[in-house]
Amino acid sequence: MRQILPGFIVILVATAIFFGCTSEPQIKAGDTVKLKYTARDGDGSYLDSSLANEPLELTLGQGQIFPSLENKLIGLKIGDTANIILPPESAFGPVRPDLMGRLPKGNFPDTFALEIGRSFSINTPNGPLFAVIKGIEEDSVLVDVNHPMAGKTLIYDVKVLEIMSSDTAKSE
Repeated sequence: MRQILPGFIVILVATAIFFGCTSEPQIKAGDTVKLKYTARDGDGSYLDSSLANEPLELTLGQGQIFPSLENKLIGLKIGDTANIILPPESAFGPVRPDLMGRLPKGNFPDTFALEIGRSFSINTPNGPLFAVIKGIEEDSVLVDVNHPMAGKTLIYDVKVLEIMSSDTAKSE
């Protein structure tokens, strides 16, 4: 028994080191992180990037990004890169037909050029709604107040630069 005990302790210590007792911090809920990112839509068209600017700094759980994107960041470590794909339901939502409708042409001033694709705002009791002209008919104008990115898949390429929590601050 005395010969087995020292060998067992060596194996236990080696296993603990190998399996992460000294591992790097991982992103967890509530952490503040700094990221470099590029965002594209599902067709690959460029939307936004921090590559030429300061990194994006955000605190998970504060509503600064989509919850679905936050969930994909959890568990990443400093230096990790990830390709994160968000379907429409996890981003700006699907296109909602109930957010499209017709307005009488008479609602628009004579000086307003009615053009398909033109955006404008509609004043409501809850604040302005941004709309896009989707069609022009004889007496009415088809307008869409869906978010411009509704119905689109979003693709984020991210690199974790720094993880800051209440007990540690580590960076690459």
